[in-house]
Amino acid sequence: MYDWFDILDFKLKFGLQRLFVLVYLSDKLNEYEMKILSRQLLIRIRLNLNLPKNAKHTKYVESVNYNSKESDTITRECINYDPRERGESAIKKIENLPDFAKKRLNYLKKETETLRALDENVPDEIQPHNWLKLLVTNTIDGRKKLLHYLFVTQIRKMKASEKKSEIAIKTAEKKKLVNELIATGEKDKYIKSILPQVYGNMKNMIHYRRISWKNMTDPKEIVIDCGYENVMNEKEISNLAEQIIICYAANKKNLEPLRIILCRLSQEGYLYFCLCKYIPVEIIETLFTFEICDKPVKNWIVDFNKRNEFIQPKKLIYLSPDARDILREISRDEIYVIGGLIDKLNPNKHSLAYCSENNIQIKKLPLDNYVK
Repeated sequence: MYDWFDILDFKLKFGLQRLFVLVYLSDKLNEYEMKILSRQLLIRIRLNLNLPKNAKHTKYVESVNYNSKESDTITRECINYDPRERGESAIKKIENLPDFAKKRLNYLKKETETLRALDENVPDEIQPHNWLKLLVTNTIDGRKKLLHYLFVTQIRKMKASEKKSEIAIKTAEKKKLVNELIATGEKDKYIKSILPQVYGNMKNMIHYRRISWKNMTDPKEIVIDCGYENVMNEKEISNLAEQIIICYAANKKNLEPLRIILCRLSQEGYLYFCLCKYIPVEIIETLFTFEICDKPVKNWIVDFNKRNEFIQPKKLIYLSPDARDILREISRDEIYVIGGLIDKLNPNKHSLAYCSENNIQIKKLPLDNYVK
């Protein structure tokens, strides 16, 4: 049963600073009638309904079928939540939810409708996998942040589609103009430069040729260790995937590109799922699936796709902020490994422990001397 403290807490959490509920309670109302009235007010606030003038005499006793003791906190293990589920698998997961989770989901749908009616940042359509993510988010602030993120993503997609349509229209107009110039024999007036123009596919071809030539003449490699998924949450793993994608894009634009290797990358993990959204699967499987292996020889890098080929570096150095020794010089004979670990909230020395177990040399970059 809800009371006045629940109403005030609901008002504060949803940020309804401008909503003031003024109800006149006579001395003749007993405790039971006051509880019924408080429930009516809470339901009407959530559904964004107008309070009737005779609110204290109404017999409106409908309530949300939601038992907070049963389903206030739903863990990921209760519903076997997997962030990689999309589409039909997420729909089947929602259909097979237990009864208390379905009640919780109905409550969240009403809560989302209320936020949308109150002009909060809520997307027009919520996908099934996002409903599952809302279901395992047990704080109202966390759900509002997730809805805000989905709303911003929707706006970005709309702007991207509009920009894409504008580019298509401009391309069609440009092509039409070129055809007209060719027909009239005035194409030379349209050409502004004698240099050849390079477009998207040709850029990728030039980049891969440049990388292959650099690997033949002066190979340089940087390894990113992706074996710390078990100590990170979803947000940290997605941030790591974004940083890897940024490194991949920056390396493409570099005049002297390096060979980026992802080691200990599990194809069944959430990091691999996030990377496949932006990097083609063929590139990840052929170029970026490596592992640091202790057997049969330590400090060897084994390629999964070419099991018989081994790359044996002269020296393997693991870069970690927990190391004592500082990296002073960079040598071509050494391969440097960067730990793919984001631990801002709970910093632990996982990379240091891994290197000590596998007898790998560890150093840190002199960031303290140059970055303040």
